[in-house]
Amino acid sequence: MGPLGIGKRDEGLRQVGRVTGWLAAGAVALTALVTAIAAGAAPGGGSRSTQPQVSTHAAAPSVSPTPSAPSPANDPGLEPIPAPTPRSAPTQRSVPLPDTSSRGS
Repeated sequence: MGPLGIGKRDEGLRQVGRVTGWLAAGAVALTALVTAIAAGAAPGGGSRSTQPQVSTHAAAPSVSPTPSAPSPANDPGLEPIPAPTPRSAPTQRSVPLPDTSSRGS
């Protein structure tokens, strides 16, 4: 391979490197876009505040309290579902099977 072939090879490798870089950047951007769309579509998603939260205690970690589930006593719109009532099993009648021992003899 002469000096001209080496130059073409090097230029081709640089071009492949540029294309690979652009593809990687595009994949990251597309992933971020799909994540943002999925977060907005999820229940309760996409409603985050854009302002940063400021902690008044520098030494203590910031822990948000977990919301408690609404109880039927606190919410008049929620009524408890009654438990299923146990039923007795239906009675089965025993039916005598026909005698097959005398058949064909």
